[in-house]
Amino acid sequence: MDTLHYLQSRKALARLQAQHPLLKIDCCYNPYVGCAGGCVYCPSSRLSKTGVRTNMLHLLSRELDATTHKLHIGIGTSCEPYCGAEKKFNLTRHALDIIMKRRMPLQIFTKSELVLRDISMLRDYSQSGLLAVSISICTMDKKLSQTLEPGTPDPQSRIDLLVALKRQGIFAGVVLSPIIPAITDSREQMKEVVERVKKAEGDYILPAILCMAHPAMKSFFMNFLHLHFPKVEHRLFALYERNIMPPEPYIRRINDLLAEINSAMAIPMHIPLEPGICSISPCIDIRHELPLNM
Repeated sequence: MDTLHYLQSRKALARLQAQHPLLKIDCCYNPYVGCAGGCVYCPSSRLSKTGVRTNMLHLLSRELDATTHKLHIGIGTSCEPYCGAEKKFNLTRHALDIIMKRRMPLQIFTKSELVLRDISMLRDYSQSGLLAVSISICTMDKKLSQTLEPGTPDPQSRIDLLVALKRQGIFAGVVLSPIIPAITDSREQMKEVVERVKKAEGDYILPAILCMAHPAMKSFFMNFLHLHFPKVEHRLFALYERNIMPPEPYIRRINDLLAEINSAMAIPMHIPLEPGICSISPCIDIRHELPLNM
């Protein structure tokens, strides 16, 4: 198990200013701090210990009881909700029970097959149209994944997890994130992910380009590029020199490329958690308070 430390939180739900345009969530629940995944693109991976927010369940119950309207809740937007600590503390499992009793729409973000532990809860809630499980994949290249995400399950294991969820009747798909310029953004790389999701009968793909919203993360990532990808270091520096996202021409190129790749497979690149939500174009340009480096 990860090295742990214990924390008290002031609130359980981090409310967004507006519903996230791609994820369709209004707030986030992250019961753990830090992550053993070691993903080079994620600020949480820079923490040496996993923090356990011990009062989160009490706070979650209190906050939801005080809510007068329906909230779409995202679990695991900045942590792995099914990390090693979850086996002992069950902060995700118990949160599911609290949220489900109040019939709030829910989306879980994970890379871990531990999510299958809660399959009976998830199946019933998904079949009522209130749940999605989103699995993060940035590449199907196993060697590249080991370099970018050294402590995470390999990409094929995550596709296998998607297959397992779909066989159980769970509404589930993939967050294609982060799309890293000059590293995971080639037509071949993205096409392989889309093809695997199609074969696994995934319900959607949510694509998002690398966002460098945190200065410390940007510094760490640039040092990582210098050591492991020196040939593209200057290109990425130029793309991210002035903003947390690449310039509009790059974003449009990726949008067009994904639209071309997906034209024959027609996988939704949005997540309609409720009937009647209109289809939207592939939404890559996430200039929002919740960057998608998952």
